[in-house]
Amino acid sequence: MTSKYALERSRRSFLKTGAVSLALIGAGGWVASHFTDKGAAVVYPDAKLLGAQAQTMLAKLADAVLDGALPTEAEARQAEIVRVVATADASLQALPPHIQKETQDLLVMLGVAPTRALLIGQWSGWANASREQVGQTFSSLRNSSVDLRRAVYMGLRDLVASCYYASPTTWESVGYPGPLLHGPGVEV
Repeated sequence: MTSKYALERSRRSFLKTGAVSLALIGAGGWVASHFTDKGAAVVYPDAKLLGAQAQTMLAKLADAVLDGALPTEAEARQAEIVRVVATADASLQALPPHIQKETQDLLVMLGVAPTRALLIGQWSGWANASREQVGQTFSSLRNSSVDLRRAVYMGLRDLVASCYYASPTTWESVGYPGPLLHGPGVEV
């Protein structure tokens, strides 16, 4: 038989544990928000799914990954980077909701310092990263012995490259003449 004192003590410890847990969760949320990339800027204002952090990250990745393919003139280069971010946002909108959520979750994790450091080994934010730093991070992901890091590399690389080469303006640079047949569902 359980005494009244034991029940009260059990209830108190449950409430204390709950209060401490809530405080830790709140502190963890504050720490995570404190370490986000504060310098992130909106690159494409009409984006529906990509926030400022994801846009900044994709812009930095496009600048590094597509370095040899992008124009060298600053204004034209920036216009192509904005186009890549806009295409990424439009592409994400076309995906099924569960894949949109997974992709957005990955982009959010790469925008917060603690998870970014764990996933890709980069503590500093994307906003202040140079093209060389992003290239080094990407190279370390590509050559990592950890499958998850290589998967992150391949996913981000494919996202950036496919968004760049989706435009007919880039087809000539790779010798692609365009679709042979035109019409809904018949483009080859």
